[in-house]
Amino acid sequence: MIARSLALAGLMLAAAGPALAQESPNIEAPQANPANAAPAPAQQAPAAQKVAPAPARPATAAAPQARRPAAPGERTAVIAVLDKRMGNTADFTLKPGERFTFGRLSGILQSCERTQPHERKQSGAFVQVTEQPPSLGNQPAGKPVLVFSGWLFAESPSLNPFVHPVYDVWLKSCTMRFPDGPPAPSATSRGNSRPMPGASPKGSASGANGGG
Repeated sequence: MIARSLALAGLMLAAAGPALAQESPNIEAPQANPANAAPAPAQQAPAAQKVAPAPARPATAAAPQARRPAAPGERTAVIAVLDKRMGNTADFTLKPGERFTFGRLSGILQSCERTQPHERKQSGAFVQVTEQPPSLGNQPAGKPVLVFSGWLFAESPSLNPFVHPVYDVWLKSCTMRFPDGPPAPSATSRGNSRPMPGASPKGSASGANGGG
């Protein structure tokens, strides 16, 4: 009888076990107080790296300056004019801005250019030429007519020739002054040049005797 009661009590406890487990409160683990927490170790800043300075660039020699041409007032052009019917010719030495007159022609020199002395010789002049029309009977002469405006070239006149049935105009020369360039090295400066390392000076005993 007692054994039967004990078995019945065991079965009741076994059935009530899952329900007791669900009704039991959840026990949370105690949280640490931030005030009492140990401070984290401070991180050390990375050491600054030393950057080697860039090597200095060697000084370069200054480029030679180009020669500046002369001012317009220092330029001179020689313009030649020919009358084909009469065979008369005339030369006019002009500076920029000056005029010439020949027969019914009248011209003005606007500019004069030439290459530098170290270049192949080429010279040109910008000329404007007008022609006075002839009077017909009792009628007055008309206004001058522009018959040419362009460059005349002394060395290559066929590049832009003056074309007219009666007159011919061409450039003979153009003269202009260029500033002097840098002075040439003197003999004294060349004689004071230092010999290269390892080279024996001229006229030494070893050189004269052949090293013997």
